[in-house]
Amino acid sequence: MITFKTSLQKGFTIIELIVVITIFSILVTVALFNFQGFNESIALSNLSQQIAMFVKKAQTAGSLGRLPAPNLQAIALGFNPKWVPTYGIHFEKGNPFCYFVDLDSPNSSNYKKYNGTGSCGFDEGLEETALQAGYQIADLQANEGLVTNITNLDISFTRPNLSAAILADGIIVDQAEIYISSPKGKQKKIVIHRIGQISVENVP
Repeated sequence: MITFKTSLQKGFTIIELIVVITIFSILVTVALFNFQGFNESIALSNLSQQIAMFVKKAQTAGSLGRLPAPNLQAIALGFNPKWVPTYGIHFEKGNPFCYFVDLDSPNSSNYKKYNGTGSCGFDEGLEETALQAGYQIADLQANEGLVTNITNLDISFTRPNLSAAILADGIIVDQAEIYISSPKGKQKKIVIHRIGQISVENVP
């Protein structure tokens, strides 16, 4: 008598398949969320470093004391060749920051601060840098948070002194803190001390 053995092959049931797909979807969602957060952290770090580099650029230009090109800009503003040009960065909360050259008289009330009108690029403005969409200058503080609610912050450098002149709404301070925020609220701050030291720090 010949007997035949049958082998039963088990497959996934519909319920098991749904469970597997659900778990896989959750893992993909978590991975994607972490990846987006990682990209946001990188973009925030790059922006903070970019701002720090602009401050360093102003420090270098100020140490050289050369007039911006074209010199017609200086002539139009009545710049005296005996004056030493001051280079700096102008910050306003929520707005692009401006790289500027100050060509005012040392006796002027506008000395060592940006007093251009309209968009940066006119008058004393040399270059305006807009922040990436969703990123912004969230806050401006000074002296380790003792000075708050700052509207205008000017950080400038003049030859031969490489120390920074820091003006918070026209008032001299020892240190400036510029807070940068991402679309999801992550923050970093750029700290500039009057001795010329520039650093980028995490915000808890």
